[in-house]
Amino acid sequence: LTNLLDNAIRHTPPGGHIGITVRRHDAGVQVQIRDTGPGLPAAITETGFTRPHFRTGTGDASGGLGLVFVQRILELHGSRLCVGTPDRAQHPGTAGALLEFMLPAAV
Repeated sequence: LTNLLDNAIRHTPPGGHIGITVRRHDAGVQVQIRDTGPGLPAAITETGFTRPHFRTGTGDASGGLGLVFVQRILELHGSRLCVGTPDRAQHPGTAGALLEFMLPAAV
């Protein structure tokens, strides 16, 4: 969660928005983090968070190792990281990112 929030903070421009939603869902919890930053490069979702470095649209290297760690930790908890885009109606004119995962309740 810390890594996802850190990414959202670093990539959301001044005046942008970051939202965190935590909901009870079936036998666990659903967590969503959304922002109004530039969004995630398509390479991130295409590689399934398996490569530690991604290229941005400008060809610059753009980290990504933290997302690989997040994905692996979630896999160990029987979950996975899902990527989407936030509701454009709430934040028109922004790309943004939406990251979501589920965690089962402790037994």
